[in-house]
Amino acid sequence: MLKNELRKIYLQKRKAISTKKASEFHENILANFEQFLPQEIRTAHIYLPIIDKAEIDTWPIIKFLWSKNIQVVVPKIESNTLMTTWHLTPETKLVENQYKVPEPIDAELANNESIDMIILPLLVCDIHGNRVGYGKGYYDAFLSSINRDLLKVGLGYFSPIDEKFTVNTWDVPLDYCITPEAVVRF
Repeated sequence: MLKNELRKIYLQKRKAISTKKASEFHENILANFEQFLPQEIRTAHIYLPIIDKAEIDTWPIIKFLWSKNIQVVVPKIESNTLMTTWHLTPETKLVENQYKVPEPIDAELANNESIDMIILPLLVCDIHGNRVGYGKGYYDAFLSSINRDLLKVGLGYFSPIDEKFTVNTWDVPLDYCITPEAVVRF
């Protein structure tokens, strides 16, 4: 199956989740994340949710990370291929970009080498940790630009699928996926 086909299917499935069910899923994902978080994490890169696309609400996870004195950094899209990283604090002002992604406007640029863990958005992943996102390639390019390995964690509404789909040489697989039901290690 092609990623584009899976993308359409799982966008529809995600949009079909009721507000009540999504809230329940978010609580379960947060609880699973709290149990999962490795003690050695000092800086976490996390996406800010696109509300219009019914993405998993990462704000409870961000607040949890802050409560553990973990620095939080977030992405900002600079061009068609470049994503930079900025510190996020409770005082950081945000504005939506062209994709309706909230981005910092008054933050300090982060050092990518300090990132211990990256939390990625996804529509679905397979049983090997290969992720299907929106198809823009920002995260794969970002991960390829970092000169060391870091913990790659996806947040998803759906369990990994046992379905073969196209994987490109530049795709970077996840180490873990956190769903409402479980923490899956690849």
